[in-house]
Amino acid sequence: VVIVGFGLTFPILNVDEFIAHKNLDRAARGLELDGEYLKELTNDAVPALLSAYNDPSASQLIKDTLGPDLACRSSRIAAEDQQPWQGYNLSDARAARLLNASAASLNQFTVRYNEKGYPIWEVMVNNQWQNCDRQYDDYID
Repeated sequence: VVIVGFGLTFPILNVDEFIAHKNLDRAARGLELDGEYLKELTNDAVPALLSAYNDPSASQLIKDTLGPDLACRSSRIAAEDQQPWQGYNLSDARAARLLNASAASLNQFTVRYNEKGYPIWEVMVNNQWQNCDRQYDDYID
């Protein structure tokens, strides 16, 4: 009964959004914000990330951590080719809609697709290009 109940309710839960909320709640209480882990979450986490980024009471650390990641996600989604209807993904469509609505606040970040060597998405942070994904070395291993 437990397994069947879990199997029926699991698709309803948004695990990545839950994880993002918990991580952001910890950061709001002054604990460490794991920005690298937040980058690895799917676009299901975008509503929580955008909500925290747009929150006027959020610390500058939260805004500085989330802004580049959200700009990267926005650029990736905008660059994706139009998918056939079979490839439609509800969380990606919702993330695209939310990120487009917040485009003005994310325009402060410059994002590029760098095809030199290993192709990666990069964002300019403090006059340095920063990988949009996990550390580059993780992909090479």
